Amino acid sequence: MEQKDQKVGKYQDESEAVIGALIEVHRARGPGLLESAYEACFCHELWLRGLAFERQRSVGTTYRGLVIDSRYRVDVLPPPPPSDLPDLFVGLLVPLRAAPA
Repeated sequence: MEQKDQKVGKYQDESEAVIGALIEVHRARGPGLLESAYEACFCHELWLRGLAFERQRSVGTTYRGLVIDSRYRVDVLPPPPPSDLPDLFVGLLVPLRAAPA
């Protein structure tokens, strides 16, 4: 994605800060925790960094105009991007997965 300031790899959507928070949790805790524990640690790290987020938000979906109440849940949802980004860009979704130690 190219930004107006032409800095490659710099985004207005806080993705760099979110990825940094994920890396910090992984460095501090390492492998082997349950996903729920990683989620709690990650959300605490976001809070420490002053980043807004929502946990376990229900997200609906549609198919050709049909609203489907499928009860999808997003693990962690950072704030939406600025309104000056293209309509196709909807923001970050952070699905958390834990791997065996």
